[in-house]
Amino acid sequence: MLDQQTIISSGNEAAAHAIIDIGYDGEGYYPITPSSEVGEYVNRAYAQGEVDLSFVVGTSELAAISTVAGMAIAGGRAVDVTSAQGLLLKAEELPALAGLGLPVVLNLATRDVNAPLNIKNGHSDLYAALGWGWIIFLAKMYTVGHKFVPPPIHAGGLRYHGDSPTLCLLYHHKYIEAVAYRQRAVFDAAVQFARVEGIIPAPESAHAIRKAIDEALQCKVEGVSRAILFNLSGHGHFDLQAYDEYTAGKLEDYAYPREQIEASMKELAALQP
Repeated sequence: MLDQQTIISSGNEAAAHAIIDIGYDGEGYYPITPSSEVGEYVNRAYAQGEVDLSFVVGTSELAAISTVAGMAIAGGRAVDVTSAQGLLLKAEELPALAGLGLPVVLNLATRDVNAPLNIKNGHSDLYAALGWGWIIFLAKMYTVGHKFVPPPIHAGGLRYHGDSPTLCLLYHHKYIEAVAYRQRAVFDAAVQFARVEGIIPAPESAHAIRKAIDEALQCKVEGVSRAILFNLSGHGHFDLQAYDEYTAGKLEDYAYPREQIEASMKELAALQP
């Protein structure tokens, strides 16, 4: 058994690492965005002699999954990677694989099914496969449920009912920490940043700025020097009304009522105990 190690990589590269480390006997492959990279990483490792598996490029998505089925029937452990319409093009074979109980893994890089090409990270491809008899592994997300009513704050992008499953997974395993700020403290930092850097940040980005400033102040207290990296994800040119309310003293801090959070969590518990 391989020793566990921590790596920093893209999701596709991590999936490729898993395929290589698990030691599959074969991979059926047909390229489609955004899963193509997984096969490219595995094929590169195969070409360099880092992994011993049969890497077969099919003439279509159906050919790739049929190749995998043949590998499994012959007694091998096989894997395939796909996304969006690619998953739908495999539909003829997937229920049969489930019914036969073959040892096959299909890595799905989720993407909305749409035309013309849609590269948004939706899950409509995954939802299409829910009735095909496959065991589906998903990363859970921290959420207060889709009935969540956003609070009246000016960081519109922070009013979603959940968070990225990847980010949630990192938090759950304690690779990262989470911090929440009230909006007046956030706008304090935003205005300070604008005066120093000449850039008006978006309210969402200002949350990261607030934390970066706090980290810098903590360094002063500790008498240490650290590199502090934060993401200025957007400008605030379309958020000047919020800045106007802040400078006029009209911007109020808002704490989402605890009883409403508890009510949302109660509904979620009923859906997934």
